Amino acid sequence: MHSKIELIKSAILFLFVAGFIAISATSDHTVTSVGARSNGSPNARTGAPGESNCTSCHNQSSGPGQIQITAPASYQPGQVIPITVTQTTTDTTRRAWGFQLTALDTTANAKAGTLTATTANTAVANSATKQYMNQTSAGNFNGQGNSVSWTFNWTAPATNVGNINMYVAGLQADDSGDDSGDQTYTTSVTMVPAATTASFVEISGRVTTPEGRGLRNALVVIADINGATQTAITTSYGFYRFAEVPSGSSYVVNVRSRRYRFDAQVIQAFDDLTNVDFIGQAQTGRQ
Repeated sequence: MHSKIELIKSAILFLFVAGFIAISATSDHTVTSVGARSNGSPNARTGAPGESNCTSCHNQSSGPGQIQITAPASYQPGQVIPITVTQTTTDTTRRAWGFQLTALDTTANAKAGTLTATTANTAVANSATKQYMNQTSAGNFNGQGNSVSWTFNWTAPATNVGNINMYVAGLQADDSGDDSGDQTYTTSVTMVPAATTASFVEISGRVTTPEGRGLRNALVVIADINGATQTAITTSYGFYRFAEVPSGSSYVVNVRSRRYRFDAQVIQAFDDLTNVDFIGQAQTGRQ
């Protein structure tokens, strides 16, 4: 009899525990996560052409915030450049932050250069054709207000690929676990290839009289196709020299003198030219 009572008690206890577990499983006891993902967003959320932004997962909302990319206006092939993404707001309810950035060329919207994390606040995610920089859990800046920033490196392509666009989408969350209160901002910047240093050639020669004597203090003028000029004065023996003429262009060289007339010469400045000589002709009408 005693064993029967114990068996009934055990059965009742089992049913009670099972019922409690079932009730708990149907209750809302999940841990709420912050509005800005602690491990970065899914790929392709930068607002770049063909991509969505943070509103793919968060309700679209606007506010007084801003997002900014700090990057140089130009790049040299292979150059390592620090990039900073900054978010600011006057909304004091913003307490969690996130972003995603990608760098693309402007011809095919394909991956341009290489993104590299330099702190624990950012991490790189790769897709088949693109690369993305995101915040990490440490870079979520939970509880911080007003302004946050992330800095990382971007290495330019090894060759000149033309203009490069960086696109970024940023999330400013209220840390309530309700996506409807989040705010999304996007922006982009363009970097152009840095102007290459022009190579120069030397143009020189001699200016003489009709009798072959060097003509001193004659003015020699060289002009490019846009009308930009350089000038030189001949020495006592009639020599002149232009030391820095941008190579690869056509130029008109002329000599100006009160006593003699000179025919202009058209030259192609691909290499140094040392014999661009001029022989004067008597001015007509002079006695």
